[in-house]
Amino acid sequence: MSDVDVMVIGRAGLADLSPALRKAEARLGRDVNVTAYSPEEFREKIKSGDHFLAAVLRGRKQFVKGGKSDLDELAGK
Repeated sequence: MSDVDVMVIGRAGLADLSPALRKAEARLGRDVNVTAYSPEEFREKIKSGDHFLAAVLRGRKQFVKGGKSDLDELAGK
C-alpha cells in the first residue's frame, strides 16, 4: 500500500499539523507525507516554474479543505 501525500498551503507549521497527521496515519494504516508552503512561498515557486508544483497542479487532487478555485486563485490562474 502506498503512502498518502498531503500539501498544505497556509500559515500552519508542521508542528501544528503533526498531531492530526499522526491520527490520520493510525486511522489509514499508511504513512502520511506532508509538504507545507506559506501562500507567499507557494506563489513564488509557481512564478519561478517549480517543476514539483507544476506536476502537482497538472495531476489529480483530492481537496481536504478549500477547492480548485482556491488553488487556482493562489496559483494566479
